[in-house]
This record gives sequence, C-alpha cells and structure tokens, in this order.
Amino acid sequence: MKKTRTLRFASYVVAAAVAVYASEIAPAIAPTVAAATPSATPTPNKSLVTATPTASQTPDTSFPTASPTASQVQAAVKPASRALGSIITTLSLDKQMLGVATDSAKGVLVAAGSDVVTLFDLVNDTVLSRIQGGVGANPTGVGLVVVVDSGVGHAFVARYDDNSVSMIDTGTGSFLRRIVAGHGPSSLTVDATRHRLYVTNFLDNTVSVVDTRSGAGLKTIKVGQSPVSMGVDTQAKRAFVANYADNTVTVIDTTNLVTRTTVVVDAGPNAVGVDEKTGRVFVADFDAATTTMLNSTTGAVLKRVSVGVSPTTVSVNTAGGQVLVANYFSNTVSVLSATTGAVLYTVPVGTFPVSIGLDAAIGYAFVADTGSNDVTVLDLTHRKVLRRVNAGVGPSSVAVDPKTGVAAVANGTIGAVALLNG
Repeated sequence: MKKTRTLRFASYVVAAAVAVYASEIAPAIAPTVAAATPSATPTPNKSLVTATPTASQTPDTSFPTASPTASQVQAAVKPASRALGSIITTLSLDKQMLGVATDSAKGVLVAAGSDVVTLFDLVNDTVLSRIQGGVGANPTGVGLVVVVDSGVGHAFVARYDDNSVSMIDTGTGSFLRRIVAGHGPSSLTVDATRHRLYVTNFLDNTVSVVDTRSGAGLKTIKVGQSPVSMGVDTQAKRAFVANYADNTVTVIDTTNLVTRTTVVVDAGPNAVGVDEKTGRVFVADFDAATTTMLNSTTGAVLKRVSVGVSPTTVSVNTAGGQVLVANYFSNTVSVLSATTGAVLYTVPVGTFPVSIGLDAAIGYAFVADTGSNDVTVLDLTHRKVLRRVNAGVGPSSVAVDPKTGVAAVANGTIGAVALLNG
C-alpha cells in the first residue's frame, strides 16, 4: 500500500476540518470558463480479483437511545419568510459532526457525530432520538459516513473504530442492530433499487454488501488498495469503487456481486459520481487534478478532463445534465457536461470546498467551504454564485432534504449542524 500518499491526502482534509478562522461573506462572483485537456492513458492493471467470503452480522444493544436535553439541542421553528440560503437554526449535537443525510420520504435528518447520532424531524422541528455510538475517528477524511435508504426507512452510520455499521430506524429513531463490516469502514453507498448497502473497507481493501431491509450480510468483495468511495448505476447494474492508493476503479456486477473489470485512472481517485441518464461515471482524481469519465456499462475510459487542483468530491445534477467537481486547493467548482465530460464553466467558491449538496427541484447547489467556514450557494441554471453564508466552523458535509427543501450542513469542528433555507 502506498501509505505515504494516502496519509498525505488524509492530512489535507483533516487539517481543513479543524480550521477555525473566519472569512467575510463575498458578493456574487461571475463564473469563468476553463478548457478541458485530456491526459495520457496509463497502462491497465488486471491483477485484482474477487473474493467471496460472506460478512457476518450480529445484533447489538450496546448503543442505547438517550433523550436529548435542552443544552444539547437548540432548535427553532422554520420561519416562512427566510431568504434562500439563510440560516434557519443551528443544532448543537456533539463534539464533532462528521456527516449528514436525510430520509427524503419522511423529512428526517440523520446527523452523525463522533460519539452520538441524532435524528431530527425537519417537518415538525423535533428531535426523534439521540443514539450513543457515533462515527468515532475516520482518518481517511473522505467518503459518506452516513446514508439512508428512504424506501425502507433505515439509516446507516459507518463506525470506523470498531469495524461496524450502525443500522437505525428513521421512523422511530431507534437503534436496530450493529452490522459487522471489514477493517476500517470509511464510506457508504446505497443502491435504493435493490435495497443494498455497499461499505468500502479502507484498511483491508474490500467492499461489504449488506441488505438494507434486514441488515444481513450478502457478500464481501475484494477490490483495489485503499477504497474510499463508490457509485452505483442501477440501470447498468454496475458499481464503481475508487481505490485511492493504486489509482484504479473496480467495476462490480451488482446482479451477481462479482468484479467485472479493473480500470486504471489518474492518480488518487477519491470520489465517484454516476449519471444514469447518460450512462457516464465521473471519478475525481485528487492527485492528478483531473476527472476521469467512464462508460457505466463497460467501465471503459472515455475521457480525462483537467479540472482544478485536488478535486475532492463529485455531485451529479441529472436534471440539468451537469456534473459538479469541488476542487480543494483551487477553491473552485468545475461544472462538466454529463454527456461529453467537457468543462462548461468554473465557479470560484470559498476556501477548501469539500462537499456539495444539490437541490434538483430549483437547480441550486450548496458547497461546504471548510476553510472559510461558509457555504457557497450556486445557481446552476444561470451559472453564478448567489451568495456565501457563514455556516459555523469547519463545515464538512451537506445534505439537501427534498421534502422540506432544507440544506443541512455538518460543522466538523464544533459538533453542530446548521440548517439553511433551500
């Protein structure tokens, strides 16, 4: 394993997550256009194989539900007159807040802290539960640590420290079970069509596949070195695993849960976005300042596109035919065509952008700028910055709830979640 480069990447994100300096809110900035320049194609690597051990699952009641106190949670009823992107309220939940996700069917926020997972009803502005046993320490600094399968009403939280995933009922707020994963579960991905959870296990180079309805383990699949992120195309029946340390993407057949091929991409693949409408997969190559576009059926490399320095996350706006790539050290977001992969335009945002939440209904994107402690709101239709909003300290994750239109922003450093009007 290429430990030096892996740890260097992790240190970039961890250092930004503890940034404590503030910046002034900037006015709207006109976008600039950047050209795409493909790079040379590296030599394919076919050395990776599929393993077939089954992951074991054991129920666990060691994470009891605790009732919140007034000092733990500070919430306010959502005012109807708030401007777009304005702060509705701030929830003080834990000493560190590492990820947020929502149940789009119920309008329930799942906020994963280092020690506690909080479920908050965005419709009625009430706390459903607080569950002991959060994410713990996740030194990779990347990936989704909390996801929701809204179709079955279950949330999942990766617990890196004890090699497990917590399964939670989003309707009752109750803890359901502890799912045993591989070594170092760092990122979660849901296939809502097949009701499957994919867990990338950073330290043992595997992906655990779990049934989201029961929590039962289905299979463990061997992938490349240091898997950090995944994407699923339910139409093509393929899953794509970004293996950071060996510069590859493992393509998995989601019908039979076997590896179909391994594709060499540019240096440091660390995020994956899938557009099922165009059949394209976009891989952010952190160390190469590129994004690699793949065919979702074959896994073939279609294009390599130059973006900003250290692209760290990918978000696909299927309705608008756009792919957004946050460039960590360039302090920009590159917007690509979901069909051709060409860079359409580049927008300056705050310092160290690390996460993008999309409100597809209105065509807006919310970018968490962890270095400047704000969120940049983008109008994707008119290609411009609408505003920058102070969002606490070290914003590290954004999730937009389509039921309520609320954008939830996790503040990694101070353990809070800022709720913005979407």
